Amino acid sequence: MPNILIVDDEVNIRKVIRGLLAKNGFDVILQAENGSKALELIQDNNIDLVISDINMPVMDGLALYEKVKDMDLIFIILTAYGTVDTAVRAIKQGVYDFIAKPFDEADLVNTVKKALSNRKSSNLDIKVSSGLEAIYFRTDNQDIIKIKESLDRVVKSGANVILLGETGTGKGLMAKIMHGLSPQKNAPFIKVNCAAIPANLMEAELFGYKKGAFTGASIDKPGKFELADGGTLFLDEIAEMPYELQAKLLSALQDREVTRLGDTRPVKFSARVIAATNVNRK
Repeated sequence: MPNILIVDDEVNIRKVIRGLLAKNGFDVILQAENGSKALELIQDNNIDLVISDINMPVMDGLALYEKVKDMDLIFIILTAYGTVDTAVRAIKQGVYDFIAKPFDEADLVNTVKKALSNRKSSNLDIKVSSGLEAIYFRTDNQDIIKIKESLDRVVKSGANVILLGETGTGKGLMAKIMHGLSPQKNAPFIKVNCAAIPANLMEAELFGYKKGAFTGASIDKPGKFELADGGTLFLDEIAEMPYELQAKLLSALQDREVTRLGDTRPVKFSARVIAATNVNRK
């Protein structure tokens, strides 16, 4: 079972979240009242996922994230209404997701399950550092050499890309290399594992939603397209996306705009979309 750490200065919030997760089968749950205590627990334990409030004494949630962002763990933020913009900026910097206070129980559990499923299916999320592409392309394999020869042209074009290949061939790594070589390299790189998200939640995940759009929608929440604006949106395992949603995806790519669930006003975006699948439907 995964090790989960709950960080909040309100003891009742910690108890409620712990009880909710325990009721849903998670039994290794640690608690801390601030970021400083949480950091000690993270250093002494093999933590898989952190759920942290933003505003706390001693060390707040964002300062904690800065300390652990290079570790192999998932970071989810708890946010009140007034800190939603802060949470959105944090996601663009690498935080997995945020959950609004007061939280909907189903939303919290689904977010945790989705995050852990995504982590399991992704195995290790390789961080691309400067020069890694040179190592990746150090090969005599003619297929890889052809990819290298066309990479600069593809990156500079700004065109959307689909990567085909069997599981384990490096599609996710290639997506990050493309982002790292692009003019948008300092903008967000947002990854969505389409196989890890239930079909009924996929649309809200990608396009976002307005407050009141459905039960549990207590705030306006941007989708992954908006979060990736100016950068790269990587849709992994895109063949797992429901067919009816693929039509909306096509419309979004053509019009360069999305409409949140429950809203009527479209939102423009400028993210480049890279998709990947191990299914070749040609």
